[in-house]
Amino acid sequence: MELELTLLGMVVVFLGLEPFVRHALQTMKKRTWRVCKVEAVTLVSSNKAMPFATAANQQMLVEYSFEQQRFSVVMNYDKHFYNSYVTQSDCHLLVDPHAPERIQMRSLKHPYVAVVFMLIGTLVISYSQLGLS
Repeated sequence: MELELTLLGMVVVFLGLEPFVRHALQTMKKRTWRVCKVEAVTLVSSNKAMPFATAANQQMLVEYSFEQQRFSVVMNYDKHFYNSYVTQSDCHLLVDPHAPERIQMRSLKHPYVAVVFMLIGTLVISYSQLGLS
């Protein structure tokens, strides 16, 4: 039982580390991408009969400039990104210099879930090593 709990704890810890590793690899891969300031954000939805807050397919039309050309892309709605734009704080996107219509937001998704997974995995490993089972 001790070995099984230790292995389970290690798997849970590695599941918690996975988002951080993926973010680090994407950051290294995206170093050649350029940071562009967002000029406008418009909320869009494919369903015109419902308010935006209740629509199932919430998206944003984001406009930005790259090398004196204006581009706009439709991306999934991100509440934090939209609220920071509405409050007049600077919003930036990563833009691929070879294909400027390809963008990515600079954020780590769900860091708290990853930390919780790592804590639970550490607790399971500690419990298995104490031999209380």
